[in-house]
Amino acid sequence: MDEKAWLPLEPKLAQAFGGSRTCEPGYGKRMRDGDDALSHQVDHMVRENGIDDDVLEKVAPAARGDFILVLMLYKKVPQLHDGGARMRVSAQPMAMGRRGGRPGMSRYAPPPEDDHVFELSASLFSRAAHKLVAQVDLRYTGDDLDEAMSSFAKKLETVVPGATCVGWNWPSPDEELDAAEPDVAASIE
Repeated sequence: MDEKAWLPLEPKLAQAFGGSRTCEPGYGKRMRDGDDALSHQVDHMVRENGIDDDVLEKVAPAARGDFILVLMLYKKVPQLHDGGARMRVSAQPMAMGRRGGRPGMSRYAPPPEDDHVFELSASLFSRAAHKLVAQVDLRYTGDDLDEAMSSFAKKLETVVPGATCVGWNWPSPDEELDAAEPDVAASIE
């Protein structure tokens, strides 16, 4: 999840983490600025295989906590412009060719997917176990993002009771430059 998607969700998910709004996205500006090589490697791995245990193993050393929370947002609740009413489109007959279609094929197209569905998934990666250990999913079709996020945060809190966000140890770009240069103040034996 990118930072733009995270910012509106963070205050709503804070209740699952003791109300603290200190949950820093791992894949964010500090990671990209602090470890460009890792950022490119993670980008490549995610494009090839999605977010899997291998990707999380790459970033795990920088995590300060015991777990890494992976949030995946599938859709967002759209703004309704018609005062709240929305129409559902029913299945429409498919155009048939001269032969009437192939055997076993339905004469009706499936209904279009409701673009008013908000789906969010949280997976917990254990640094100690080196694998995903829990998952919480939400599929919401209402009109109230606050209600959806409150419900999700409550579900998440039951999986991680008492958990808090502790952040990441990404190097700053200045630290990377300092590490590349010899430390003239280091003691010598």
